[in-house]
Amino acid sequence: MTRGTMDVIRKLSDKMPDNTKEAVINYIENTDTAIGVYNALKTKAPYLPIKLRKSGPVLAIHVGLGFVSVSYITE
Repeated sequence: MTRGTMDVIRKLSDKMPDNTKEAVINYIENTDTAIGVYNALKTKAPYLPIKLRKSGPVLAIHVGLGFVSVSYITE
């Protein structure tokens, strides 16, 4: 369970595996948290390619407007 934006950012960035080759951050209308996760990942791994992707309205109906997720691509 997370409480507050900073806790969400910390928990999402702490889950990054050591062998991560790329990260994709998906979000819906929650740009501040998505950018916070981006910055946290860049601090941990400055050369890691990270993509920010805004998800569409169909997904928003199911998960809500505050949705932020991170996909870690490994070898």
